[in-house]
Amino acid sequence: MRISSYPHEFVHIVTIEIDAATEEYCIIGLSDLSGTILRMLGVNLSEGINTIPLLNLETLSCGSYNLDVKDTYGRFLYTTELIKQ
Repeated sequence: MRISSYPHEFVHIVTIEIDAATEEYCIIGLSDLSGTILRMLGVNLSEGINTIPLLNLETLSCGSYNLDVKDTYGRFLYTTELIKQ
């Protein structure tokens, strides 16, 4: 499984692209640096490239945030730090 997200520095939206080998379920979370979860989204992935937008992020304060993708067992598949402008 290949996972990427863009843009690194965002204002309104972050897009996550997940290239899944099989149909799977994952959990996408956006949290502040203290670990408080601000957004959480469960996604049923199809085989192939899945594009998932995180919308309406303009209400977040400027600063750094963690974006995580986990499997159904809670294992981290992807993690990155993003910056809200």
